[in-house]
Amino acid sequence: MAANPPLPAVVYASFAGTIDQQSLSRLFANFAAAMQRGATTVHLLFQSTGGTIDDGIALYNFIRALPISLHVYNSGAVQSVGVLAYIAARHRHVSAQGSFMIHKTGVGAGAVPTGTTADQIKPIQASLLADDARVEAILKAHTTIPAQMWAQHERGNVAFNAQEAVNFGIAEDISEFVVPPGNQLFNI
Repeated sequence: MAANPPLPAVVYASFAGTIDQQSLSRLFANFAAAMQRGATTVHLLFQSTGGTIDDGIALYNFIRALPISLHVYNSGAVQSVGVLAYIAARHRHVSAQGSFMIHKTGVGAGAVPTGTTADQIKPIQASLLADDARVEAILKAHTTIPAQMWAQHERGNVAFNAQEAVNFGIAEDISEFVVPPGNQLFNI
């Protein structure tokens, strides 16, 4: 069986999807393959409406541990736990039209069955509060989101445009994702 050919040192890729077990597996495998094949810098177009908290935190930790230079670009929307994955990258760029959104942790439809008692809801509440604390600790460690926006976060969704994202340290700059001619774009 022939080995995969080496990659250039700089690689361009895109990811669009929710953060879940399947996307984690794809991201982990593709980054491992890129590094094994010689990539030292990855420019990643990243689009996500969020996903599960545990998977988002796992992706955050994975990205932080990568021994390569990762440039991540938001050219549309990065939301919910997808923001954690985004801020994990060493280099973060946002399109002039890009946006971000964060919110408190919620439960999906059917998570609390009809007839559930108050005592049965307590562990669900404790889990949601623990997830909120983990997410907020990560966000506060990497950003300077102002107090009035954290107060709004207590009541609902908080959205950031590109300039606000730069102002609050979510993104480094406003710039566009561009694949130079002659380079391959890998879709993860």
